[in-house]
Amino acid sequence: MREWGNVLNKNTNYKEETEYLLQESLKKEKELEELFLYAADGIVKIACDPDFTILFISDGLAKLIGTSHEDIRRKYESGTSFVNPKDTIYVSEEIHKAIKIGRPFQMQFRIKHLSGKDIWTKVKGGFTTDKYQDKYPIMFLVYTDITELVDSNEILKIEANRYKEFTKISSDDFTDVTVDSDNDDINYLLRMAKIKDKELESIFAYAADGMGKFACDPNFTILFYNEGLANLVGTTRGRIEKEGFNSSTYIHPDDIEYVQQITAKALYDGKPFELRYRLKHLSGKDVWTKVKGAFVAELYENKFPIIFLIYTDITELVLANEALEIEANRYKAFTGLVNEQFFEYNSDNVTNPIVLFGNSDDKSQKIIPHQQNIQLFNEAFNHDTGLMDDEIIFYDENHEPYYHHIKAHGIYQRENKWIRIIGKIENISDKKIEQVEMKKRELELIAQAQSDDLTGIFNRHAIQKRVEEKMINNNMYMCAVIDIDNFKHVNDTYGHIFGDEVLQYVSNILKESCSDTDMVGRIGGDEFFLYFDNPLSIENTEKRLMKILRLVEDNISTLTHEISVSISIGATLESFNISTSFKEIYARGDEALYSAKKSGKNNFFLVDK
Repeated sequence: MREWGNVLNKNTNYKEETEYLLQESLKKEKELEELFLYAADGIVKIACDPDFTILFISDGLAKLIGTSHEDIRRKYESGTSFVNPKDTIYVSEEIHKAIKIGRPFQMQFRIKHLSGKDIWTKVKGGFTTDKYQDKYPIMFLVYTDITELVDSNEILKIEANRYKEFTKISSDDFTDVTVDSDNDDINYLLRMAKIKDKELESIFAYAADGMGKFACDPNFTILFYNEGLANLVGTTRGRIEKEGFNSSTYIHPDDIEYVQQITAKALYDGKPFELRYRLKHLSGKDVWTKVKGAFVAELYENKFPIIFLIYTDITELVLANEALEIEANRYKAFTGLVNEQFFEYNSDNVTNPIVLFGNSDDKSQKIIPHQQNIQLFNEAFNHDTGLMDDEIIFYDENHEPYYHHIKAHGIYQRENKWIRIIGKIENISDKKIEQVEMKKRELELIAQAQSDDLTGIFNRHAIQKRVEEKMINNNMYMCAVIDIDNFKHVNDTYGHIFGDEVLQYVSNILKESCSDTDMVGRIGGDEFFLYFDNPLSIENTEKRLMKILRLVEDNISTLTHEISVSISIGATLESFNISTSFKEIYARGDEALYSAKKSGKNNFFLVDK
């Protein structure tokens, strides 16, 4: 670039030299202004007054917000009004800190897109020499969209690095021009052009990690570069100027062909372009850069196009992204080694929020991630603890229910809601069926252990245990000992097979006479024990006992032999927990039974305690 102090000399015509200087300055100013508008994703010029008044805004920033250049001036009066509310305090503090120390600065924050989504930006800022209203500093903010990288690295908490201190990048000084001229208008234009040049060049010096002007010849010859670009490759401007700078030697060998192809296409299209490639640092490490480029009107050696490239260092984000990809591949590899089904839930993925992993060959293990199942999962997951270890019913494509066991853990949270969740899922429908069958079998075994083999009602042990449990909680109940009249004669006359038939006949009538809370059991031989839960009164009890006597007497037609069958009942009505054991109430019932038989059989005798 042409040095101001060397332009004028005593032997040149002042007016001609001044006009030449002015034209060159205006040409460079136009070139820089055009580059300034499309070399970044967005640019804004703001006054550091209480309202952060917007003085200039680029079309790129308007697009980042999701609006037009015309609308943005109507909708946004403040330079911080399109910042995500959660980042407003941070941005304000960083700007005021930068004003205080008077240095270039860097931030990373979210801006609000009109669609509602967040746009993550890396923002570099610096101050100009002029003042707004002669008292407020003026700053430029240059925005680079890093949403794609930040989104892919959310789990690694990229935003934790937002407070990293920005390295100072100094801009070149220039020599003032002191001339005596009678043409005050030209002098004024010269001063304004110099101020404009300094402002644009200094902004570029600190608004990007690196900047260069290159010829599109085979060597990609550098025509201009700033200190930042030298720092990116680990060298200095002095060393480059001494040894020469062939820019292709600083591009990673694997990326040279890619860079050439993109620049050739951009040259053909005649439009600004963007690419992402690696620079070679002198230490041997790779420096990943996001590069925005644009062509200028002039040619190098009258035949090679010239481009400006603006570099943003994205190494940290790319390395974090690679680390995340390694972790993801490790996770997928692990899940593929075991015969189990794993899943990952991502609420940001609206179309397919549940992704399955694993090596399970059983199709029944694979959950159908349709909307109903996703909703059921969300409702079951504990967003307070971020954990889940529970059974849940999911539905297949035919809406058939299947039991699943899910063990899950939240891995990324946003606004007190878990966005990313990983877990293990198992279809336990077959196990559930097995459990039901096992429980059924268990109940059958218990019933067999508690039942009388002949009649199917409780055996002596079971009826005694059940009655004693009832006695603890009930204040009133009736217990009765029942005996079949003349049963020995039946056995002796018709045989034991018919005797068993009579036992079953009587037990069925006793069982049908019981409510859900009543019980009947066989004590042994032809003796039964009957329990009525909470009888309403003596009269009610007597009616129920009399009904049993009539049923036994009147339904003998169902028996193999037409004989007379009757029973005798000895009952005791207990209240207020007088009895403390089955043995006591059995004794009282047996005593009442003796009284019933003594009075002529086919009768009951009720004792009210």
